[in-house]
Amino acid sequence: MAKSYASLATGLVLYGLLWLAKRLYTRLTSPMRYIVGPHPRGIARGDVGHHMDAWRAQFGPTFKYPGMFGTNLHTSDVLALQHILKNADIYQRPARIRKILGNGLLGAGLLTIEGKEHRNLRKIMNPAFGAPQMRELGEIFMEKSAQLRDNWLDDLSCGSSRVDVLVGLRSMSLDVIALAGFNYDSNSLDRTLPRSELDEAFTAYFQPTATYGDRILRMVQLMFPIILHVPLRMNVVVQRARASLDRISHQLLQEGKTAIEKSADEKTYNTSRKDLLSLLLKVNMGDDIPANQRISDNVVLAQIPTFLVAGNETTSVGTAWALYALALNPIVQQKLRAELYSVATDSPSVEELNELPYLKNVVKEILRLHPSIGFTVREAQRDDVVPLRHPCTDRKGRVLNSVAIARGQLIHIPILGVHRDKALWGADAEEFRPERWDALPESVKEIPGIYAHLLTFLGGPHSCIGAKFSIFEIKALLFTLVRAVEFDMAVPKEDIGRTMAPVGSPFLWSEREKGAQMPLLLRSLKSL
Repeated sequence: MAKSYASLATGLVLYGLLWLAKRLYTRLTSPMRYIVGPHPRGIARGDVGHHMDAWRAQFGPTFKYPGMFGTNLHTSDVLALQHILKNADIYQRPARIRKILGNGLLGAGLLTIEGKEHRNLRKIMNPAFGAPQMRELGEIFMEKSAQLRDNWLDDLSCGSSRVDVLVGLRSMSLDVIALAGFNYDSNSLDRTLPRSELDEAFTAYFQPTATYGDRILRMVQLMFPIILHVPLRMNVVVQRARASLDRISHQLLQEGKTAIEKSADEKTYNTSRKDLLSLLLKVNMGDDIPANQRISDNVVLAQIPTFLVAGNETTSVGTAWALYALALNPIVQQKLRAELYSVATDSPSVEELNELPYLKNVVKEILRLHPSIGFTVREAQRDDVVPLRHPCTDRKGRVLNSVAIARGQLIHIPILGVHRDKALWGADAEEFRPERWDALPESVKEIPGIYAHLLTFLGGPHSCIGAKFSIFEIKALLFTLVRAVEFDMAVPKEDIGRTMAPVGSPFLWSEREKGAQMPLLLRSLKSL
């Protein structure tokens, strides 16, 4: 027994020495060793996001900083971003993060796979997110927006009231993605019905992970994935939510396949099922997809939680920030309301909403100043060289027009930082000014985003497939809510913070322990 313990201790010591030697060798040979950046001493590694603006001002758009897994490269240089986002096979989502997401709620969805598998899946899924399909789903967006409006008006029957708008927006977004995505009515907004299994699963999943302590635990899990298997409260919640989603997903998949198989012809099918899952199944089962490129039922199943998570949390958080921006800027709110009143119907089509210029500007400005995803990270799969539009000077005084990247290097892409960069957008980059979209500076037109020169939906092969879906949902919500409700601040703007997680949820500094929330003062315009 003593020999066994001695062998174990010796093994642990050797492992520790090898780990230290590898870290030292990497540090001494890394291409990052001469890149400028903040000194690691004194930096709280879990809170580096709060330092990014100051570091960009001190070091420029490209610098290194200490991260949980070594040295990270930060760059907001537009030429570098073009290179990174274009070369998606070289710069992929970090394997650790994909493992966490895959073992958690998402499974092998579009957000967790890479390479050829991702390209084949994206090719099959693209038709489900095109403009024609969005027109088909427009009625759902407007109906659910109206249901949320009516719920809030009921709450405001006695005048103005403080409302956490994030709660209702999450329910509305869940209803929309469930109906439009899978022909499933989650009834999250219906106060007369018991909560659905899907609603309960999402509430259980997102509420605990919104607290500060659980976000810290999430970061620890990235360092030690084995913690995923420890029966902690948060892990149990995720496992139960995943089990509920698995049951619902199997049910939805079988219903969708049965509907296709029973269709007498394509015309009958098209008029009966218009949801994204049914369209995906139809394309996947079609004759124009080679058998070796069709995706399995397991892969189709994995897309359901991906749709639900991506379509629910990002849009609801983004719209909460939109209402916050309008509450802070009453003149913009009034100008937008005047344009919305010019529409003769309460249920405009996609085309009618797209013809409203100021609404379009407001949505673009919201996506710029308050993107739901504040940053993203990529990991180099091989050695590479990243070009720079703005050269950086290293610690030896050399001016670099490019940065050498080693395999395994993590690269931080600061979406929020790019969107508020005064060198790109002008001196008023941090102000909410929708009118800027009538005459954009030339400098922003190199930003490699798929929509409006923004990185909100990223760019390249891994750009957000649901961008059109999200944009129209936000437009439908703003159209319906701003016509009926006046929004004002319920707390000082200094009390409202933004989490440093990838999805930048709002919270109150004075009530940080309560997690994500966006309290606003709402007043029915009927009472004015």
